[in-house]
Amino acid sequence: MVNFPIQPTIINYQSGPVIMPGETGTWNFIMPPHGTWIFTESLLGAPASSAGFAAALISNPTKFKNPAREYFLLYQDSDDRWNNAIDNGNVPDESVFEPNYHTLNGLTYPHTLMDDDTRVNCFLGEEVLIRIGNLSNIRHSLHLHGFHANLVRRNNVDENTMPEKDTFPIPANSTAEIILDVTQVGEYPLHPHSLTATTDNGTYQGGSVTMIDAQA
Repeated sequence: MVNFPIQPTIINYQSGPVIMPGETGTWNFIMPPHGTWIFTESLLGAPASSAGFAAALISNPTKFKNPAREYFLLYQDSDDRWNNAIDNGNVPDESVFEPNYHTLNGLTYPHTLMDDDTRVNCFLGEEVLIRIGNLSNIRHSLHLHGFHANLVRRNNVDENTMPEKDTFPIPANSTAEIILDVTQVGEYPLHPHSLTATTDNGTYQGGSVTMIDAQA
């Protein structure tokens, strides 16, 4: 429970009811079209993600043809100054955002490697759908070691012009879907192309690093 009102929202789709401190609420909504969506909180605005308000919403059936495996990777960045201001009942200074903690599905490295929903486990010859959500206030460029992949949707809109790449720019508060064809075996890092995003409060190595574990 928090000591301020909240309003759940699905980014680029719909907002729910305002829920006051100490109360509960029910939100009935029609599922959005198939794709990758992000839950957050709308009254706090930009600080909502930094404060931990985040969840994934996957609407199926998917348009993709029976991928062997499917993962959802949700990236968040937190600025202690914003969170401390909220804890003290103050409004954060949104003109300065310098995140010092970076999480992937709520975890930091090496805990990301211990979670079967965050470590991308796959087998040679498989097609893997990786859904990505960037619920940060900064852009991330997601980088794959060992593979190139295809960007097939951005914010639930088909992408047909992008060639195979190993780095995918994901703007703030947006989603993307990539298809990875597993063409070789081994363990390969998967991380944002930002040194700070691979640290915990400046200590390397940490942050939102995970692995692609491709087996024969």
